Amino acid sequence: MAGESRLTLNWELRQGEILGRGIAGSLDESFRASVVDPGDARQMVLDLSQVTHASSFGVREWVRAIGVARQAVDGLFFVQVSPRILDQLNMVVGFAGGAVVLSFYGIHVCDACGADELSLYDAQLDRQAFQTLTPPLRQCRVCGSDTQLDDDPAVLFEYVRSAEVVSPPASVVGFLRQPGTRLFEVPGLRLAVRQTMALSMTRFQFAGIIDQGFRGRRLVDAAAPAVTIDVEHVRHFDPSGFVHWRTALDELARQGPVLLAGCPPPMMKRMSEDPRLIGPAQVQSISAPLECPKCKTCRWVTLPLLTTDPAAAGPCAKCGEAVSAFRQPDLLAQFRDACRNEPSRSAPLIRVSPEKPPDRDVATKASTGHVELISGKYEVLCKLAEGGMAQVALVRQHGAMGFRRLAVIKTVRDEFLTDDRRIRLFLEEAKLVARIDYPHVIRVYDLDRVDGSLLMVLEFVHGRNLGEIMRAIAPAGTGIPPAIAATIVADLCLGLGRAHQSDSSGRVLVHRDVAPGNVMVTFDGVVKLVDFGLAAWQRSVEEKDVLLGNPSWMAPECYQEQDATPQTDIWGAGLLLLSTILGRNPFRRATVPMTAVAILRETLQLGGYGATLPRKLHPIIERCLDKDPGKRYADAVEIAADLRAVIPKLGEVNIPSWMGKLFSASLKREEAFARSVGQSSLIDALLVASPQAVAQYYSTIGVDH
Repeated sequence: MAGESRLTLNWELRQGEILGRGIAGSLDESFRASVVDPGDARQMVLDLSQVTHASSFGVREWVRAIGVARQAVDGLFFVQVSPRILDQLNMVVGFAGGAVVLSFYGIHVCDACGADELSLYDAQLDRQAFQTLTPPLRQCRVCGSDTQLDDDPAVLFEYVRSAEVVSPPASVVGFLRQPGTRLFEVPGLRLAVRQTMALSMTRFQFAGIIDQGFRGRRLVDAAAPAVTIDVEHVRHFDPSGFVHWRTALDELARQGPVLLAGCPPPMMKRMSEDPRLIGPAQVQSISAPLECPKCKTCRWVTLPLLTTDPAAAGPCAKCGEAVSAFRQPDLLAQFRDACRNEPSRSAPLIRVSPEKPPDRDVATKASTGHVELISGKYEVLCKLAEGGMAQVALVRQHGAMGFRRLAVIKTVRDEFLTDDRRIRLFLEEAKLVARIDYPHVIRVYDLDRVDGSLLMVLEFVHGRNLGEIMRAIAPAGTGIPPAIAATIVADLCLGLGRAHQSDSSGRVLVHRDVAPGNVMVTFDGVVKLVDFGLAAWQRSVEEKDVLLGNPSWMAPECYQEQDATPQTDIWGAGLLLLSTILGRNPFRRATVPMTAVAILRETLQLGGYGATLPRKLHPIIERCLDKDPGKRYADAVEIAADLRAVIPKLGEVNIPSWMGKLFSASLKREEAFARSVGQSSLIDALLVASPQAVAQYYSTIGVDH
């Protein structure tokens, strides 16, 4: 129709103050400014992947309209910019209008099969490649072979090399992860992972690149016994990620069957060359290109692994031809052979040579006659732990006039230093905990950046967490004595109450992960709430497809995608009280879905626990564990007061004496270590012993937090 715009909306999603639009078609004389009008949105994301043409008139009108749009919002972001639009960015001053380009396409060609295709670049993660004019390696989507950029890097990367790097707000990053945006790959993430659950099966959907930054710990922790990994949208499988990939498969397989779905040519190519990458997994299906012999149309289909007849995919949608042919039949045959080769698949995948030196912030330093200090004051003694995004080391702080103090340094792992969302969470954790400064909350001493690494310096706590305590007492077939359990939870609630106090702007901090591993009890009897990594201000945008927290200890509302509130933490405190006395979590089941059902639907009959659970604690626990958050305690401090009133009637409370007996063997080893360096206590010993001696001690006895 005459006058109708040929630039149309392909998709649109509104979430809070963020508006996302996918624009498709031709940017020409029919362009209408309404296509990029943000309305009352404060942040706008434009997907430009489907814009295929731009005329001079359309470009002039676009520059005017995009400038107006940028003035109306706090942030404007371009994603999946098409080659045609990238040309305009490189040639036309003001075409971006102040927008930030997060990702864009370049055309790659494959010498092996002759295919040309679009390959997505990340404006943040690939910036070093832009500056050095070295295009990142990408595999062919058709045959899996390595491809080459079909352009001059100096020309293609001209705009992004000169543009300032601006990270989008965390809310925008969260928005980009939503399925409604139709973005399989999320800017700022090498590999986007979406998780869904059905009955006893966890399904992970991968999109992006598997490389040295891939870690499977999150998958293992979140997975039900049976797992399906959908890899259809993995576009590059880099050798630097092989060991991490195989390690994840092995760990998942120990829990139950692992299925791979939608294996694309990039993964089929690597796995055919090295069947160990299939490992213990069972390949369920493949994603492969079919070509119509009549009209030469290429389409992608997902078929069961053993399907050899392409007719199973149905007729060509363009011309109706009944039979199409696989574009790469030899690759499919090789891949099927690799899947059948059990001996080759089961061999361990071993890194032949180290690809980088040990991490300077957590590795034990060799003695060279002087003390090597981080940030001029922290001497690393030994590595304590490594989690999903951070590493933890025991350090000795040095100050003026011989001052020394033990501390713990939490360091963001190198592969996440370019992940804006994780960095924001790390910084937020430090800032939130630092403002609390309360005896029952772990203290943050410092936050620093050294050689590009982020460091959080925390209080050293000499004790055990509730998980370790419950495991230590389990052989006796009992839980923690009720009086001691109630005292621990009362102190925990004082810490929660302090954390829940609103700041000057009325914002409230919620821990979100009140579980045994995050509650420390020192050998002096002091209770500390630790690890605020999931803590967040109340906000409207969250990852709806990911469970944030320990599934067995999550409140019902967390499974219902409701916002976390202080009552979420109060559920955790009540469940800890009950579980520590019983010696087990009464809601935990064999799988995460079964646990979720129990938490959502089962009502505990506290009277059924008999004398094990004193009746005086029943009303407190019942109120904490009400399925309706509005019926729980309004304030954690109120729980502490109610428990304090009951504790004298429950029995004797001497936590240091009780801990000393429970961990007597460990304390004897501490005494022996202290004597070996001429000291009378572990703390004094750690202040003077060499890093080698400290590392050796912890390697033999495990880790005190």
